[in-house]
Amino acid sequence: MQTGSAKVKRQELTIIRAFDVSRELVWKAWTDPDLFAQWFGLSNSTLSDVKMDVRVGGGWSGTMHIPNAPDVFWKADYSEAAEPKRLVFA
Repeated sequence: MQTGSAKVKRQELTIIRAFDVSRELVWKAWTDPDLFAQWFGLSNSTLSDVKMDVRVGGGWSGTMHIPNAPDVFWKADYSEAAEPKRLVFA
């Protein structure tokens, strides 16, 4: 990172995966707090206190617990929410 008047470029990550399930089920996996907590994170981690307000301007948060490591608090804000085809958050 440069100092002074140099601008820092925003980095973006797009993940695309194909699943042999309905869009509705994928949407639910990303927007139902109980389902989300079952799969999100590392294989040896758990996710608790998941809260979701799935709408533009809403957000989600949760706490990841990893053995022998400090807890990690996650938070993101939804900028797009078009059920069941598009969910964008940062």
